[in-house]
Amino acid sequence: TPGDLDPRAKRIKDPNPRVTINVFSLSNNLLFTFKSIRKTVKYLKADTRTINRFLNSDQPFRGEYYLRSAP
Repeated sequence: TPGDLDPRAKRIKDPNPRVTINVFSLSNNLLFTFKSIRKTVKYLKADTRTINRFLNSDQPFRGEYYLRSAP
């Protein structure tokens, strides 16, 4: 059916819209700031679930970055 081919139907919604994410180096220097999880995902070429898993955790993302939500 035509609805099955609609690309918008397969779009993943951002579960945390408008969450500002700061990306820090391992030495705790601010490297990047993104205005949404989707923009972070696109830049880091990662999955939304992966970003959410590492967000505010003590584990470095890809061994290089700490991901923190901005207050």
